Amino acid sequence: MHRLLFFIFCFNLSVSFSQSYNSYFTGDTADVKPPTQFGLCLMGGATEEDHAMQWFLQKSGGGDVVVLRTSGTNGYNAYLYSQLGIQVNSVETILFNNASATYDPYVIRRIATAEAIFIAGGDQSTYVNFWRGTPVDSLINYLSSIKKIPIGGTSAGMAILGGAYNSAATGSVTSAQALANPFSNLVTIGQNNFLKLPCMQNTITDTHYDNPDRRGRHVAFLSRMMASSGDSAKGIACDEYTAVCIDSTGIARVFGGAPQYDDNAYFLQINPAQPNAPETLLSGTPLTWDRNHAALKVYNIKGDTSGSRTFDIKSWLTGTGGNWQHWYVLNGVLYTTPGSPPATLPVDFLNIFATQKNKTIRIDWNVAQEQNVKQYSLQRKNTDGYFEDLQIVKATSSYSSNSYSATDAKPYNGENLYRIKSQDADEKVKYSSVVKAYSNFNSQITITPNPVVDYINIRFIKPLHKKYLIKIVNVAGEICQQNYFTAEGTVASNRIHLAQSLRKGWYTIQVAYGDNTIFAEPILIGK
Repeated sequence: MHRLLFFIFCFNLSVSFSQSYNSYFTGDTADVKPPTQFGLCLMGGATEEDHAMQWFLQKSGGGDVVVLRTSGTNGYNAYLYSQLGIQVNSVETILFNNASATYDPYVIRRIATAEAIFIAGGDQSTYVNFWRGTPVDSLINYLSSIKKIPIGGTSAGMAILGGAYNSAATGSVTSAQALANPFSNLVTIGQNNFLKLPCMQNTITDTHYDNPDRRGRHVAFLSRMMASSGDSAKGIACDEYTAVCIDSTGIARVFGGAPQYDDNAYFLQINPAQPNAPETLLSGTPLTWDRNHAALKVYNIKGDTSGSRTFDIKSWLTGTGGNWQHWYVLNGVLYTTPGSPPATLPVDFLNIFATQKNKTIRIDWNVAQEQNVKQYSLQRKNTDGYFEDLQIVKATSSYSSNSYSATDAKPYNGENLYRIKSQDADEKVKYSSVVKAYSNFNSQITITPNPVVDYINIRFIKPLHKKYLIKIVNVAGEICQQNYFTAEGTVASNRIHLAQSLRKGWYTIQVAYGDNTIFAEPILIGK
């Protein structure tokens, strides 16, 4: 529909707001807030698949789309704004010229208010170097998990969307090189330290799968992941003109040009039948991962324009319109044969969150592939450094994904570390990742203003102790400033002036008593 010109300010303008980034804006400058839906759009790396991009834009609710890139210019603006037939309020491309753009307040604000994020191609090592451990990766994680907006990426942009990723820090690696030596310095795998998007835990993506053939290197990546984190490692890959679009229920639709074109997507998992580890996985030695010619179970789908062929990545058991294959490696050579579905899979922890609820801490977690699970245990790390059981939760035990919660009724004052232990009917156990929560129930601490320019006002109500340590910590975890604070009476206030050495950007202010951090809050320094 045509919008009234009175409310439209439509322009396509390249403005350099600073040397650290460039912005290219098309559309209406009003900040709209339509309802959005979570989705992941994984694009194989050549020309965008229009039907997949329409699916992506529909999830935005017609809001503001932000394209992030570290090379190129504004090639996506007109395409996303006016060429796909899906109305959106605006499209803005932000080009990161260097890492300092990651901390720019304008860049942070534009990402935070987006209704869709799309990451362009380029060099994924640049994305990793610029964004890892910064406000940008934290915001993308927040937008996907909490605000629930669609996130997409093509080529290098897709390569970084998995919970594990090939950083390409030392350059690209071929299938032949990776299979000949899975520990080559060209194989640089990162895990659980960058983007943490729904449905992508322990999953590594690969792109341009047909040009050149990257199946072999993807298998080598999985062998390395298995060595470090077990057989929950998985892979999703696309041919160049193919896209995988994953909705909030975990259903992946494959878009492409079949039957006219041979556009494929692949869903790789380690055969759960034991033993399943590589027979030979050594530095400087060709990989052998045979396991009776069935080391990997792979579901192959040829994508069509309707996205009618699907795979369930929460169960990793069922698909439509595709076929199962077995992949295996002998002395550095990859082989594929027709295959069969996996038998049973261990439970897969999708995510875990800890939230302060009144004077307790509530822990929520989501799982998939919950077959044969008897119970879960909420565990907290005690003062001796060991995890101990706090609460037992009976498992629903189904093939679909499930959500659970438990409560720590008496958390420690300060930092609390939690994890979930699953226990199968045959007594096998598996652990979730560790999540951290701070308790601050007996006294109230407020920090103003935020954003911060020159000073911070800190106010205690009913402080339990007299002397506290105030720390300002950067995104790398380094202490940039610290001050002692003496709290007198039932209400205590103090003003802390910022050190001149502090640069603009995101930090965390922490309040500690002794060795315990009892309060933590993100702050933005700079106008």
